[in-house]
Amino acid sequence: MYGRSRTRSASFRLSLIGALTLAGCGRIQTTPYLDQPAGRSVITQDQIPYANAETAYDVVEHLRPQFFISTAGRSLATERLVYINGLRAGGLEVLRGIPSDRVQEIRLLGAGEATMLLGGGHPSGALMIKLRRGWQPVPN
Repeated sequence: MYGRSRTRSASFRLSLIGALTLAGCGRIQTTPYLDQPAGRSVITQDQIPYANAETAYDVVEHLRPQFFISTAGRSLATERLVYINGLRAGGLEVLRGIPSDRVQEIRLLGAGEATMLLGGGHPSGALMIKLRRGWQPVPN
């Protein structure tokens, strides 16, 4: 009888694990990777033509003006930083020098996400610009 209850107990545990897995309770929730679209925090290359804009700044202004609004205050020190292909490029004025047809993706990172991915100094978050291959901005 002792051996029987062990088998019954083991089969019950396996059934419970299987049920939880099928129900989705066993999944671990993680933040999306940067390559996955995240809804309203991303402007994709498919959406850019709808902005009918010349520069990346105009694209953001037409499609997601909330990207310009800082949540950390009104000081210039809290302006969102812009990263182009993973490299820090400066403030939002950098977007005016990028032709819209060269942009592959514009992604808004919140303060926590930006700090985790890029290091400290992003109280307002950051804009990550992914440009199409073969084009790099000329530094001023």
